[in-house]
Amino acid sequence: MTARYIRGMITRIIKWLEALVDPVKPGPARLPSTLLAFLWVHVRQVRWPLLGLFFLIVADALIDTIVPYFIGRLITLLTTT
Repeated sequence: MTARYIRGMITRIIKWLEALVDPVKPGPARLPSTLLAFLWVHVRQVRWPLLGLFFLIVADALIDTIVPYFIGRLITLLTTT
């Protein structure tokens, strides 16, 4: 892979991520008075990317948890043969 190819790929990914959120979209005329309602107003714009990020983090945590188990299994197999 060339540096130009990698730069182009990164540029396309960044443009795609920037297109997910409209930074100049007008918000509500009056902001909510409670904290949860205030957070929901702003999280609602990015709920699908945020949900995807949540599942990726959970998958990463599961993989990080399973790796020591498989290393233990490998060590057990190597010591018994």
